[in-house]
Amino acid sequence: MGSTTVTQNPVVWIETGALLAALVLIPFYMGLIHVDPLGAMAYALVGGLLMAVGEELQFRFTLHGITLADIVLWAASIAGVGGVIYVLALIFI
Repeated sequence: MGSTTVTQNPVVWIETGALLAALVLIPFYMGLIHVDPLGAMAYALVGGLLMAVGEELQFRFTLHGITLADIVLWAASIAGVGGVIYVLALIFI
Protein backbone atom coordinates (compact mmCIF):
# COMPACT_ATOMS: atom_id res chain seq x y z
CA MET A 1 0.00 0.00 0.00
CA GLY A 2 1.52 3.26 -1.12
CA SER A 3 0.60 6.53 0.48
CA THR A 4 -1.56 8.97 -1.44
CA THR A 5 -0.87 12.65 -1.75
CA VAL A 6 -3.42 15.35 -1.11
CA THR A 7 -3.96 15.93 -4.84
CA GLN A 8 -4.82 12.25 -5.37
CA ASN A 9 -7.68 12.43 -2.88
CA PRO A 10 -10.98 12.90 -4.78
CA VAL A 11 -12.53 14.84 -1.90
CA VAL A 12 -10.01 17.63 -2.46
CA TRP A 13 -11.06 17.98 -6.09
CA ILE A 14 -14.79 17.88 -5.26
CA GLU A 15 -14.31 20.64 -2.68
CA THR A 16 -12.17 22.66 -5.11
CA GLY A 17 -14.86 22.38 -7.78
CA ALA A 18 -17.57 23.49 -5.35
CA LEU A 19 -15.53 26.49 -4.26
CA LEU A 20 -14.72 27.43 -7.85
CA ALA A 21 -18.40 27.22 -8.78
CA ALA A 22 -19.60 29.19 -5.74
CA LEU A 23 -16.95 31.90 -5.88
CA VAL A 24 -16.30 32.35 -9.61
CA LEU A 25 -18.52 30.55 -12.08
CA ILE A 26 -22.00 31.27 -10.69
CA PRO A 27 -21.29 34.98 -9.91
CA PHE A 28 -19.85 35.38 -13.43
CA TYR A 29 -22.97 33.85 -14.93
CA MET A 30 -25.15 36.08 -12.74
CA GLY A 31 -23.32 39.12 -14.08
CA LEU A 32 -23.57 37.79 -17.62
CA ILE A 33 -27.36 37.59 -17.45
CA HIS A 34 -27.60 40.87 -15.46
CA VAL A 35 -29.10 39.57 -12.23
CA ASP A 36 -30.35 42.30 -9.92
CA PRO A 37 -27.82 43.21 -7.16
CA LEU A 38 -30.40 42.19 -4.54
CA GLY A 39 -30.49 38.74 -6.13
CA ALA A 40 -26.71 38.58 -6.01
CA MET A 41 -26.75 39.44 -2.29
CA ALA A 42 -29.37 36.76 -1.68
CA TYR A 43 -27.13 34.29 -3.52
CA ALA A 44 -24.22 35.22 -1.24
CA LEU A 45 -26.33 34.65 1.89
CA VAL A 46 -27.80 31.35 0.73
CA GLY A 47 -24.40 30.24 -0.58
CA GLY A 48 -22.82 31.13 2.76
CA LEU A 49 -25.41 29.06 4.60
CA LEU A 50 -24.97 26.07 2.31
CA MET A 51 -21.15 26.22 2.38
CA ALA A 52 -21.25 26.34 6.21
CA VAL A 53 -23.59 23.33 6.26
CA GLY A 54 -21.35 21.46 3.83
CA GLU A 55 -18.26 22.19 5.89
CA GLU A 56 -20.00 21.00 9.04
CA LEU A 57 -21.17 17.77 7.43
CA GLN A 58 -17.75 17.12 5.89
CA PHE A 59 -15.89 17.22 9.20
CA ARG A 60 -18.45 16.42 11.93
CA PHE A 61 -21.41 14.59 10.33
CA THR A 62 -23.81 16.64 12.45
CA LEU A 63 -25.42 20.06 12.12
CA HIS A 64 -25.15 21.03 15.80
CA GLY A 65 -21.92 22.99 15.41
CA ILE A 66 -22.97 25.51 12.78
CA THR A 67 -22.55 29.04 14.08
CA LEU A 68 -23.64 32.38 12.71
CA ALA A 69 -19.96 33.30 12.41
CA ASP A 70 -19.40 30.40 9.97
CA ILE A 71 -22.35 31.49 7.83
CA VAL A 72 -21.25 35.14 7.84
CA LEU A 73 -17.67 34.20 6.97
CA TRP A 74 -18.74 32.09 3.99
CA ALA A 75 -21.26 34.73 2.85
CA ALA A 76 -18.60 37.44 3.08
CA SER A 77 -16.19 35.29 1.07
CA ILE A 78 -18.77 34.70 -1.64
CA ALA A 79 -19.82 38.36 -1.65
CA GLY A 80 -16.22 39.59 -1.75
CA VAL A 81 -14.69 37.37 -4.40
CA GLY A 82 -17.93 36.65 -6.23
CA GLY A 83 -18.92 40.31 -6.11
CA VAL A 84 -15.77 41.32 -7.94
CA ILE A 85 -16.39 38.67 -10.60
CA TYR A 86 -20.06 39.74 -10.85
CA VAL A 87 -19.14 43.40 -11.38
CA LEU A 88 -16.46 42.52 -13.94
CA ALA A 89 -18.99 40.45 -15.88
CA LEU A 90 -21.45 43.36 -15.79
CA ILE A 91 -18.82 45.78 -17.03
CA PHE A 92 -17.14 43.74 -19.73
CA ILE A 93 -20.04 41.73 -21.17
